Amino acid sequence: MILRQDLPLSRLLHFVANRIVLFFLIDILIAVGYVFYDVKWIAIPELPVGLIGTGLTIFLGFRIKAAYDRWWEARILWGAMVNWARSMARRCEIYTSSAIEREEEDRIRAYQRQFTYWLIAYVYALRSHLRRHESLAELEQWIGEEGTARLRNQKNVPVAILRELGRMANEAFRQGWIDSYRLTSIEDGLAEITNVQGGCERIKNTPIPRQFDYFPRLFTNAYCMLLPIGLVSSLGLLTPVASSLVAFMFLSLESFGSHIETPFENTINDIPMTALARTIEIDLKQGLGENRIPAPMQPVGGFLF
Repeated sequence: MILRQDLPLSRLLHFVANRIVLFFLIDILIAVGYVFYDVKWIAIPELPVGLIGTGLTIFLGFRIKAAYDRWWEARILWGAMVNWARSMARRCEIYTSSAIEREEEDRIRAYQRQFTYWLIAYVYALRSHLRRHESLAELEQWIGEEGTARLRNQKNVPVAILRELGRMANEAFRQGWIDSYRLTSIEDGLAEITNVQGGCERIKNTPIPRQFDYFPRLFTNAYCMLLPIGLVSSLGLLTPVASSLVAFMFLSLESFGSHIETPFENTINDIPMTALARTIEIDLKQGLGENRIPAPMQPVGGFLF
């Protein structure tokens, strides 16, 4: 996620450089042909570039709005994930603490720690799952070698972890540490977390309709091609400068929409899932009373991942 107020021009140009160079060369050819070689037919001063530009701006605005809605929904889902992870860790602690007896306290405390650590592992596994990264090596620090071995052949590691958490809750019920009402409450929480994951997977696996991607790019390219034809009769050799500046603005808008529509691709436009997962880890470990707490994630170069 981008946090810095200013973005380097070089980073903006990175996304549109090829097309800007192409359109700039076309602008030069049109301007030189019109001024030095008397190719007057190439100029169409009556071309309504202003009207076309206004329509294109509105069209690109709808495109950006559709992309931003996806990005914001993804952020809402991860905000819900933070809340539900905190809630589930609290339920595990409160529900089982009422059953503590002197001879079983160590077992219940170990159970609370195991449940919480598997919950932390789930959050990191979901982040890696959405980014299509391997996660088992990272998860070993929370669930151990035996835990990762049980997950090794799973296609959807986060779902497998949720099943393990469900089994842990059922084991607590079997041991008499929680009653059926509290078991149902924990299961309801796991169901809400499942819904959050399903929402994230829907955004990840359902691309924005291709028309929303194809036509804005087509219309933007067409406008950038027509712009020097409409300007050259009045601007002459200044046409490449003016036309390229306008093209840069429209190309940047079109590129912005295409990049924020995929919030789980491990780019600077991503939802900061690693930072959010670290926040959950810190909160849950502090809830356990642990002393070795990791530091919050810090922006790198103005970007938070």
